[in-house]
Amino acid sequence: MNERLFVKLLYYPEQEITIEDVKQFCLGSSENDRVEYKRWHDKFDVEKLVQRIVAMANTDGGLIFIGVVEEKDTGGRRDYAGGIEGIPLKEANSLKQSIEARCFNLTTPKWIPEILHISGLESEKSVLLIRIDPDKIERPLLFNEKNKLIGPFYSQRNRVSPTFLGRNVKNS
Repeated sequence: MNERLFVKLLYYPEQEITIEDVKQFCLGSSENDRVEYKRWHDKFDVEKLVQRIVAMANTDGGLIFIGVVEEKDTGGRRDYAGGIEGIPLKEANSLKQSIEARCFNLTTPKWIPEILHISGLESEKSVLLIRIDPDKIERPLLFNEKNKLIGPFYSQRNRVSPTFLGRNVKNS
């Protein structure tokens, strides 16, 4: 993983990040506990994404790229970026709003990650970059599911592992 680009993508102002930075980073980095690639499609599971965001928030933070195809290596153990497809701008705006709303509604304490539109792809497409800076999060960050607090989620070897608290949200 290119640490210089990782730091730039996580901390630099949005106007200083280009699609070329995203391409260079993604095509040179496999998924790990701090990097995740998500292909966009019309049945995108936002709730599952929020669980992954919570997991990263409770560990070392990281970057989630939406609009990047993930591919398995020949052994099937590690995922890497197979290509940058992007998301049509209209869908990217809607998805960003949905992620923000779900994060706010499904986390305790209430929290919304920083989500950037990285444009510059052909056909009016962009990549959504979710930045999870662990220094800006009150931890542990919990995930609310069906009026129960589930969590905190932690990221281990690129898997989300929940800790079930079983506490009723309405009574807490």
